Amino acid sequence: MTETVLVFNCGSSSIKYELVDPRRAARLTSGLIERIGEDVARIEHTHGGTTAERHRPLATHREALRTVLALFNELGPCL
Repeated sequence: MTETVLVFNCGSSSIKYELVDPRRAARLTSGLIERIGEDVARIEHTHGGTTAERHRPLATHREALRTVLALFNELGPCL
């Protein structure tokens, strides 16, 4: 079983994240959410060479983190 680490970098209106395999020094998934608290946030999730981009209102970082976890379940890899 491969151990992975989910890393978050949270700013005042953004969240950047990466799922990494430290044993192989490999990035498995990455993404960002920008403009949290504004009318429409920009969401980007990259996994397996494919990037999905979405736009929706996200009023708080809590909502944004829930969105990140939902993206993993929807687009992969499942956590």
